[in-house]
Amino acid sequence: MIDIIDNTDDLYDLTYANATLNTMGTPRAIPSLEKHLKSRKKDVKDSARYAIDEIKNQKTGSAKKKRRLTTKKMGEF
Repeated sequence: MIDIIDNTDDLYDLTYANATLNTMGTPRAIPSLEKHLKSRKKDVKDSARYAIDEIKNQKTGSAKKKRRLTTKKMGEF
């Protein structure tokens, strides 16, 4: 995935690769993702931001806590 986001200009490839790194990325991907935070395309920029946030949250375990809280809140409606 890192190779894709480092070497493609295709907006769909970037967005989907960023989204994949959102779920299975490691801290090693963060420098490559950061390059896309200044993209003019909102989808590319947002997917990179979400991936970075999720990778950083994986270190602290807070991503799992957020998912549990969100799921619980959704079930209350």
